[in-house]
Amino acid sequence: MPVSYFANFIDCAIELFSPLNTVLPKKVRVIAYNQRGYRGSTPLSQGELQLTDDRRRLTVEYANDLIEFLEYIVAKYALPRKPIVLGWSKGTNLLLALACPTFLPLELRNRALKVVSASIMYEAPGNAFGLTPTKDYTEAMSGPYPEHVTTEEEKKAITAQRFSNWISGFYKHENLTEESPIYGVDPVGFSADSLEKELLERSSEPALVPLGFHWGLSADAKERAELAKLAIEQTDLPIAMAWNGETAGYIVSAVKAGQALGAKVYKLDDKGNHLFFAHEPKKFIDGICKIATDLTGHTVG
Repeated sequence: MPVSYFANFIDCAIELFSPLNTVLPKKVRVIAYNQRGYRGSTPLSQGELQLTDDRRRLTVEYANDLIEFLEYIVAKYALPRKPIVLGWSKGTNLLLALACPTFLPLELRNRALKVVSASIMYEAPGNAFGLTPTKDYTEAMSGPYPEHVTTEEEKKAITAQRFSNWISGFYKHENLTEESPIYGVDPVGFSADSLEKELLERSSEPALVPLGFHWGLSADAKERAELAKLAIEQTDLPIAMAWNGETAGYIVSAVKAGQALGAKVYKLDDKGNHLFFAHEPKKFIDGICKIATDLTGHTVG
């Protein structure tokens, strides 16, 4: 059973998934693609660069890109079964778009159902469920710019670095099983402390952060929450969520929202963070194969 990953973390290219290449089971094939704007992929339009294109329309277009990609690999490789699609971070928005019965035009969604056997939302952010940002996120992203920073490009670069530091941190949380969990605010470590510098540099795409913040299922939080609810509750396409115990609080808040809607939720590791697949590729792929097996009823891996 092939597993098709699409990488869509808003400031990283697919090279960050390369550690998986050395640990894949013989019967699992991983196929990744870079979304528009990332190196080697289709250049962005002026509307995308200037953030003037409608965010919902962009999401439909990106979902169409994903469907066309899946249609291509299914035809090219004559796959025995439809791929299992994993979306990471912001990429989980596209999985919600495919699963939700009302978001895409009917013809486009029907095309998706022909080439996707199941979806795995890996570390979805809270905004995918219309949630208010948690304190770990707001404190990491807020604050004045240094006095010497005057240009918009400099400000964008600082924002991208703040985001990278936040999302790649390790956090200690308390009372996660209770109604009012206490999310860690200050990271106790960072992925950059242990991952290879060359790997991070090779996969970094900080210029894509503004567009990553821009596109989405809706500008309205209540509508995003409703679309996510419909996506989780539908029965046309098996869907699950996966996360790690030391990821950012805003990610954990999405997990709890998914659980409340009845989503199948899997914790891959007690100590992993948002970049768990790069830190522990064997544990990651074993966990994902287990989820895929549960969703499809076919042994994966």
